[in-house]
Amino acid sequence: MSQRRSTTTTLGQSAAQALQANDTLTQLLATHRQSQSWFDTVRPLLGALATQVRAGPIEERTWTLLASHGSAGAKLRQALPGLLERLREQGESVQDIKVKVMPPQV
Repeated sequence: MSQRRSTTTTLGQSAAQALQANDTLTQLLATHRQSQSWFDTVRPLLGALATQVRAGPIEERTWTLLASHGSAGAKLRQALPGLLERLREQGESVQDIKVKVMPPQV
């Protein structure tokens, strides 16, 4: 059993070391964390809609939010000015927010 723990720890450390050693992966992880942070900032403004939305990628200073269906996307688009305002009040450098409706997963 201790051998299994040791192997898991070694694998975990290897993954962390690989992330740190690769600039592209490090940047990707940082961008993902930033996107999640922005989502946490605006989540209270979304109310029940938050369950239908996920944080998406950040490209340059444009953030994409992923809606689970068309009506959620439409409601989200209506909320965009307030979301941008909240992020800017918090000192974030987001310039624009896009909404993308994700196709249903089969």
